[in-house]
Amino acid sequence: MMDDHTYTEQVMENRTFTERMSGRRRRRRSGDDGGRNRQRSPGGTATWGELLRTLGFAQAPGVLYILAVMLLAGVLIALSMGMPG
Repeated sequence: MMDDHTYTEQVMENRTFTERMSGRRRRRRSGDDGGRNRQRSPGGTATWGELLRTLGFAQAPGVLYILAVMLLAGVLIALSMGMPG
């Protein structure tokens, strides 16, 4: 059980310890909460545009993977047919 320290103080203590161990300090902007409060509205709602943008970013690695496989397949087919790549 925590006696004298609140959870927030303990987190700040750990962050300072981590910064000391890594040998660098994080630069903090005014009003920066460390990424803990990113909700825009209390209800947690999103617009259709925000949803589509998020899904687009989530699908991007898969699309790039498919394009890379297609490129590799094309090169292999061209090499097997004796065409210079």
